[in-house]
Amino acid sequence: MESKPTLTFDLDDVLCDVTRPFVEWSKERFQTDFEFEDIIADNIHELSGITKGEEFDRWLMFFESPMYMDIVPDPEALMVLERLKDEFRIVIISARNPKFQPFAQPWLKKNLDGLYDEVIFIKNKDGSKKTKGEICKSVESVLHVDDEPHHYVACKSNGIKFILFTAPWNMDSVECDGRINSLTEIYKFLPL
Repeated sequence: MESKPTLTFDLDDVLCDVTRPFVEWSKERFQTDFEFEDIIADNIHELSGITKGEEFDRWLMFFESPMYMDIVPDPEALMVLERLKDEFRIVIISARNPKFQPFAQPWLKKNLDGLYDEVIFIKNKDGSKKTKGEICKSVESVLHVDDEPHHYVACKSNGIKFILFTAPWNMDSVECDGRINSLTEIYKFLPL
């Protein structure tokens, strides 16, 4: 039997809309006044008037909060994954910090159980890591969807088509093989 081609997806802000709820949680918990659309690059700490270390601590508190587990995936994205899993092997590749990784599995089990084949974290507890491009190549991905344009070069150098999932922090980026605003748009980039 011929194996199915592999598609890879980033977890945070592609399959799990995590930053938008974090912004809302920050408003409630710390009275921050910035909006999701204000985030450009890695500037949440600046928008909050805190250090990067304090931002890290807030992310950890958020992942520990019930609000994180209450994040519901886009119903259209769930339908797309349901359709894709019949024709493709689905692998989730995340650059999530090792301290935040344990929170991913319960969320995935609750929300995407049966819709993916494997989850790979590029950052290990020992500090080692591979690029998303290297991991995409190792799982024989034909296409990777991510919201972070800095993964483009690693994917391209490994022969992987890179589709950018639109977010405020990547609006000016042209480093991609295509751009989507919703997973429902992925079909135009899939191999025949």
